[in-house]
Amino acid sequence: MTITPFELTDDFESEWSQNFDDARDECMTLTDDILMEVEDWVHPTEATVDIENVLVLANAIERVKSLRYYTYTTRVYGKYRDYDEDFDYDFTDQIRASLQDRISYKITLGGK
Repeated sequence: MTITPFELTDDFESEWSQNFDDARDECMTLTDDILMEVEDWVHPTEATVDIENVLVLANAIERVKSLRYYTYTTRVYGKYRDYDEDFDYDFTDQIRASLQDRISYKITLGGK
């Protein structure tokens, strides 16, 4: 009886691992879409922004930060029925790097 929970855990882990790249790509695409709208507002060498763009930039940063704990939903095609399954990922490091690269500002995420 103890084999079944371990087998289910192993199956979930392999599904989680198999979907990691797709989840990261989807998350980073969303991040890029958000930052593309505001990155030109940040002066490239001085890391400054005009006062009229501050609120929109701050909102974009918050939207991107909210993507760091990302839930990826994929369709699983079973023998008897199809269903959606969610996998949770932590992309804090990727989000931090993207914010640093795109708007030249170091954002503290998760106490790091």
